[in-house]
Amino acid sequence: MELPLIQLFLAAFLAYLLGSMPTAMIISKIQNLKDPRKLGSGNAGATNMMRLHGWPIALITLAGDVFKGFLAIKLYQQFLGSNPTHLATITFAVIVGHIYPVFFGFKGGKGVATILGTMLALSPILALLTLSCWILAFIITRVSAYSALICALIAPVIAYGYDNDQLLIWGICSLTLLLSHRENVRNLINNKPEKDNY
Repeated sequence: MELPLIQLFLAAFLAYLLGSMPTAMIISKIQNLKDPRKLGSGNAGATNMMRLHGWPIALITLAGDVFKGFLAIKLYQQFLGSNPTHLATITFAVIVGHIYPVFFGFKGGKGVATILGTMLALSPILALLTLSCWILAFIITRVSAYSALICALIAPVIAYGYDNDQLLIWGICSLTLLLSHRENVRNLINNKPEKDNY
């Protein structure tokens, strides 16, 4: 049965609100840390938290952002079904929430971990293949943002070869990643890479 448009809209709105809780910001509030958006790369994500506060806090940030992407998809599937177009809508909503969080002045992270969470919920195999590409790209480039950009280009190809039904979702994830990393794209064009020394 086709889901009424109002239900899809409400589900997407709830996914956006869930996405609007960047783990980096929550941890910073709880631990009385400085706003990560004003330090380092200015990004409320795991990479910047690692630079500012070390691995333990970075891993908590990563886990929290992955989990909310995973949760948004699983809750929708549990209660409202698995229509690919609807899942693409929910995926987009939770990612946009992370990048433009209503609770934190519409300035959050870049969405990489949250996208990984949605991927894990939709297709663990595709998620692991894409993650493997990220790890390989990072070993080569030593720049996490560039690794994410490479994955953004490769993920739809992997989806096309493995599961056509999810091509729309993967395409949306890739386009969103490219847009959220537009500054990194400019740096790459201008040959101004930023190395991540882990």
